[in-house]
Amino acid sequence: MGLLAKALAAIERSRSFIAETVTRLTSEQRRLLNQLAYRFIKLQDTLGERVLPGLLVLKGEPLAESATFAEKLQCLDRLGAIASAENWRVLRELRNQIAHEYSDAPDLQAAAINRAWRG
Repeated sequence: MGLLAKALAAIERSRSFIAETVTRLTSEQRRLLNQLAYRFIKLQDTLGERVLPGLLVLKGEPLAESATFAEKLQCLDRLGAIASAENWRVLRELRNQIAHEYSDAPDLQAAAINRAWRG
């Protein structure tokens, strides 16, 4: 079983996290969750830095490199290249929450994990 599959299976067994659950995670479970978070963050970063600008170029609407992620989404939404800018914003917000280490706040860690799992 691959690393990502192991991480998903570990989360599936715990479906709903609370602060106590987070504080009792084994080092292996923590490592798997970190790996899943890392991959999600990398995916979001790649989409924002490469794929979305590429879609804009293909649509004939390139934006400046300094354009914000929100500006890219607004343009792509207007052009019909993505289904919903709001869905993308929610995923980006989730990416930002996951990227933060809340080692001293297990309740925030639990909330971020639960939100990521529910999508």
